[in-house]
Amino acid sequence: MTKFLGNINGDYWVGSKGSSELSHGISILPRSTLGQLEHTAGVSKVTAFVGRQVTFNINGSEAHLYLMGQGQDKVVRPFKIGDGTDRLDQGKVIIDVAFAQKENLKVGDVLSVQGTNLTVSGISRGGNLLVYTYAITTETDARKILNAQDYSNYFIIKTSNSAAGVAAIKANFPNLEV
Repeated sequence: MTKFLGNINGDYWVGSKGSSELSHGISILPRSTLGQLEHTAGVSKVTAFVGRQVTFNINGSEAHLYLMGQGQDKVVRPFKIGDGTDRLDQGKVIIDVAFAQKENLKVGDVLSVQGTNLTVSGISRGGNLLVYTYAITTETDARKILNAQDYSNYFIIKTSNSAAGVAAIKANFPNLEV
């Protein structure tokens, strides 16, 4: 998880007040918050993060993944690709090597997640946490599968002036945590 998070090009994560971190906290924010944050002093770029655990069947057995969406800016991306490609198109998914080994999956296999077929296009390394196995698909597919059209979980912030950006977010968004 540390390798994965260190690979994300952002200065800060912004979530709901009380959501201390990605792996243990729950943050649900209106998607419109992105536009508000973009117009905040000291903030140069805002990327929506959407992701949560999904459960689905593989060969009659229950499987669990923490599914994340990758936007066009590719801020959310795998740490390292071990097999296949890091390119994501609609209907594609990158899974972690731990999940691939556990479920005997390879590039080209198809997962049916919440009624959406996702073809494994890559197998990543460095993005697994003991409690969660991560997978990345397009933001469009993730929002559809997670029924997250109107919300994001977190926003990844890049600042032009770190101190000013954090101060402005804290002052203007009291229900958010940086």
